[in-house]
Amino acid sequence: MKKKRILLISFLGLIILIVLATIIKGGTKELEVETSKIAIRTITEIVSVTGKIQPESEVKISADVSGEIIDMFVLEGDSVTKGQLLLRINPELYETAMSQLKANLDNSKASLEGSGAQLIKAKASSEQIALNYRRQKLLHDQKVISEQEWENAESQFEIGKADFEAAKKMLLASQYTVQSFAARLEEGRRNLGRTSIYAPASGTITHLSSEKGERVVGTAQMAGTEIMRISNLNVMEVQVNINENDIVRIHKGDSADIKVDAYDKRIFKGIVMEIANSAVFNAAQNMTDQVSNFVVKIRLLPSSYSDLEKDKKQAFLPGMTASVDVKTITRTKVVSLPIAAVTTRNPFVTEKKDEATTTTTKREVQTWVFLYNAGKAKAVEVKTGVQDLDFYEVLGGLKAGDEVVSGPSMSIAKTINDGDKLKKKK
Repeated sequence: MKKKRILLISFLGLIILIVLATIIKGGTKELEVETSKIAIRTITEIVSVTGKIQPESEVKISADVSGEIIDMFVLEGDSVTKGQLLLRINPELYETAMSQLKANLDNSKASLEGSGAQLIKAKASSEQIALNYRRQKLLHDQKVISEQEWENAESQFEIGKADFEAAKKMLLASQYTVQSFAARLEEGRRNLGRTSIYAPASGTITHLSSEKGERVVGTAQMAGTEIMRISNLNVMEVQVNINENDIVRIHKGDSADIKVDAYDKRIFKGIVMEIANSAVFNAAQNMTDQVSNFVVKIRLLPSSYSDLEKDKKQAFLPGMTASVDVKTITRTKVVSLPIAAVTTRNPFVTEKKDEATTTTTKREVQTWVFLYNAGKAKAVEVKTGVQDLDFYEVLGGLKAGDEVVSGPSMSIAKTINDGDKLKKKK
């Protein structure tokens, strides 16, 4: 029994020794890593977004007058020139209105002539009464006529003046009536002309929302019915929504690389032309619960796709999807660091003060890399600037020629510590 106990204790001791040896050996094991040299590069910071291709110039065509479309002379996709007849709205109602307005104008002109004649008559009568008044006044001053006869002469004089003034006002009112009917007739003539709709600009019919036989509402009734759109497909743009965090980095004139799904991996060139001053919101969402987005318009430079239009075929169509990389900042000849080499320390650092108590101190997030220094890891805090897809600009902590650990990423993030032994991957 005693012998078995001794054997059991010896066996357990052997296991403990093996475990301790394994731990000691593992603690000194070299970590296999990938390294990169700090080099001088040009770094371009980009903002990546997706959007839709749209014509830079697009005209929405609506009817100025209401009625039924009786003729439609174009189809969607047709090319049109400025001044070309596009469609006609039934003009019968407006022709009838024109006839009525013309009759009213003729009647008002006749009334004007009558008022003119009345004025001439009133003027002659007034002059005759004034002459008689002066004679009566002379006789009255000489005591030849009675007071009653003099009062009658005064009364007739005042009536004559009043009739003359009334005739002048009647003539003026008739003139205003003629002007009013003439203006209404001109408006009726314009409305009749508006039943024929012409192209305001040259381009392509990119959207046709009404057909022959449909009734449309004119712009006199609020917005009116949109009938079609004419677009200039020679100059296209990508419209994108950029969130409030990135919009401050975008400027007019920034260049962009554009990929269009229809053209696989080909890259087209663009330039930022417009940046919205106010955000756009989805009406269905609470404005306080969503990120603000700003519309940015990026022109596709024709020189980057001119070869696609050799057969006079449009390279891009409205609504195509595009991926855009806007180049916001470029730094040339700067010290650069692979993004894969960077890690961050926990901002809450615990420091043991004594056996019984610990304190937690909040510190700023630190950016670290591990230098490969004679087969050992050396943790170095770095300050970074702009970045592209692969590299950071180094503002402090490293110099060109330094060798840093750049992989594996899991080792950099969790495993490697300052002073660990390292071995380069072959």
